Amino acid sequence: MCIETLARPKQPPSMIELIQQGLAAGGYIMHNKQGELVNFGWIYQPLVDVGQSYGIKGHVYKTLSIEDICSLLLTGALVIASVSDEIGERNGTPITHKGGHVVLVHGFEWSHQECQTLLIHNSSGRFPELQENAVIPYDRFAAAFAGRGFAFWSVGKNDRSG
Repeated sequence: MCIETLARPKQPPSMIELIQQGLAAGGYIMHNKQGELVNFGWIYQPLVDVGQSYGIKGHVYKTLSIEDICSLLLTGALVIASVSDEIGERNGTPITHKGGHVVLVHGFEWSHQECQTLLIHNSSGRFPELQENAVIPYDRFAAAFAGRGFAFWSVGKNDRSG
């Protein structure tokens, strides 16, 4: 979605092609050096590198707040945030851990001088309303958010990396 939105290629890559490119770039760890299954998950920098190969800018954030996400979105960035996969459950389901899953954050609602909700794309959300353009309350997002992620911008936009 980031590449299609920001780079606008004539022939956008399929999700399978992007996964293959991410794997080829060393972006996913399933086994440790001893060959044991660890399923560590996606490594951000190789994914940023894949995005940059399509002509968009990207940056990894080892520490990131929800307010930082809102600021990045205001610059025209799209943010991929590390959250619990439980964010794909309905609000009554408790969030028991942070991180381990990534979602695309592409909007927010700000009122009373603070972020109220975040707009996400979560292709593995368990219910349709929690997949595309899912509106997640601030407190629920905060409970699931691991405080890290990465962002992409169109070339020429202020990248706010640093």
